[in-house]
Amino acid sequence: MSNVEQEADNRKRNSEEIDVVLKNQQMVRVQQMATVEWIHRSAKTKIQQMICEVGDCKTMSLNKLERHRFAFAIRISRRILRWQ
Repeated sequence: MSNVEQEADNRKRNSEEIDVVLKNQQMVRVQQMATVEWIHRSAKTKIQQMICEVGDCKTMSLNKLERHRFAFAIRISRRILRWQ
């Protein structure tokens, strides 16, 4: 094998190795992007759950306030009826 053939063979091997390295780097980037995407999705769903919980709490406390207001109105009306 002549020097020219050896150099051509070495270049071919180097380019194949570089291709493998680039493919591996690309796969790692894709995996990292998928992981980041999953984290964003799970964080978004967690935030949405927290917002819904806060909304439910507000609804429950509003219902509780309405019940108390209604009970207070009944008590007042009963007292008024007793005085008459």
